[in-house]
Amino acid sequence: MTLRQRLENLPVGHKLLAALLVLLGTILLVANLAFISAAYWITQESMAPQALQTIGRLVANPQLSARAGDSTPAATALLEALDSYAPLRAAAIYGSDGRMLAQLQHGEPLTLPKRYRNVDAWRLMEFRSTQLIRIARQASPPAHLLLVASSELPSAFYTGTLTASLAILVFSILLWLVIARQIKRLITQPINQLEELTRQVTREESYALRATPGNDDEIGSLAEAFNTMLSRIEAREQQLKRTRDEFQSAYDQAQGLAEETRHTNRKLELEVQVRSKIEKKLTGFQNYLNSIIDSMPSALIALDEQLYVTQWNHEATVLSGTPLDEALNQPIFLAFAPLKPYLPQLKESVEKHRVAKIERVTWAKDDEPRHYALTFYPLTGGGGRGVVIRIDDITQRLSLEEMMVQSEKMLSVGGLAAGMAHEINNPLGAILHNVQNIRRRLSPELARNQEQASELGIDLATVNRYLHNREVPQLLDGIQQAGARAAKIVTHMLSFSRRSDRQLAPCDLPALIDQAL
Repeated sequence: MTLRQRLENLPVGHKLLAALLVLLGTILLVANLAFISAAYWITQESMAPQALQTIGRLVANPQLSARAGDSTPAATALLEALDSYAPLRAAAIYGSDGRMLAQLQHGEPLTLPKRYRNVDAWRLMEFRSTQLIRIARQASPPAHLLLVASSELPSAFYTGTLTASLAILVFSILLWLVIARQIKRLITQPINQLEELTRQVTREESYALRATPGNDDEIGSLAEAFNTMLSRIEAREQQLKRTRDEFQSAYDQAQGLAEETRHTNRKLELEVQVRSKIEKKLTGFQNYLNSIIDSMPSALIALDEQLYVTQWNHEATVLSGTPLDEALNQPIFLAFAPLKPYLPQLKESVEKHRVAKIERVTWAKDDEPRHYALTFYPLTGGGGRGVVIRIDDITQRLSLEEMMVQSEKMLSVGGLAAGMAHEINNPLGAILHNVQNIRRRLSPELARNQEQASELGIDLATVNRYLHNREVPQLLDGIQQAGARAAKIVTHMLSFSRRSDRQLAPCDLPALIDQAL
């Protein structure tokens, strides 16, 4: 335990006595120091200068100092005459040339200037009392005597100071004993009596005890406050006894209520168990319904009367890109922005309980246009009003419909091609037949041609040479080839338009390629 903790744990009376002792010791120490300092200051300011002046007057006597500045022995003789003066600490004689001839030291040697010209600067740095005496000489420059006073006090001063300090100490101890006795009578004893009463009350648990009234000071006020506290505690104790009796009767009633509460709790526990089972079944059924809704290929979105999202399946998340936790309890135009233009139809479906259908809308998905069909079903019943949105992807269905329309068109084109082929074959046949007839009518090998040429006086060979020169046979070959090609195309169109009982069989690949071309 530290000294501070020990002091803090002392009784109040001991603390006051210790404080008083410290105060008296401090006063004694300060008084002695002040006395010694004042005596030292008086000595420095009065005694030492007076002694130096006395020594100076002695030295100024021509009989003593007439030859002091001539030589070192004479200066030494003068200093020896001053050796018996107690206030003298040091002395030095400087000749007419300014050099130190001799010096005198008492106690620890001082460093004195060797030249007279350095004396003034040395005196400024020296804290002792000093005096510089001019020694006049006949027919020669003057000599100088430097005197340094001693700063030590005489032994009588210390003896007197010690005696006075002892007398003050004895007086302080007597005064401390008198004050300590009064402190014990006025402070310590009343506090001890109050402490003993407190221990007695704690030990006997009797709040009828009272403290003896004291003086009209803080301790007396404390005793009065302690008595007031005991009176209130006594009244509180009586009140607590009455309250304890009332509490006992209330406790008996509470026991009966507790028994009834236990029976009620058992019933509640059974009801809670039944309700927990029902909630588990409902949760399982809800999860089953959610699984069914999420497994549907159509996007299903349920809205309340204010068009806030209450149900959102997986296909709606895929289509809109909005997760379930972000879509729930959000307005539909924020959760699924493409449905914003259809808010009037949604409100009309909720208010008029009418199914609304939008056959076809086109939205971009993965940078590709997709086609959807929207259906709005109103909600009615005990669950509140609302609307369910079903979004079906009809892109594939529309593609199939377009393919079917195209097939219908192709069938119509096939029938039309068959009719046109029959109509085209007739003029083509006439063209080819007439080309063949022209060739026969120009041939010189037929007798009929020779007869007609003779009757008309025409040379058939000359006519053939003319036609050959005019490239008429090549023109007939071109007409025949074009007609044959057109007839071949018509044959292919008829083959394409007719129903065929195709079968797998080997074929000539080059001929098939030519036919296709």
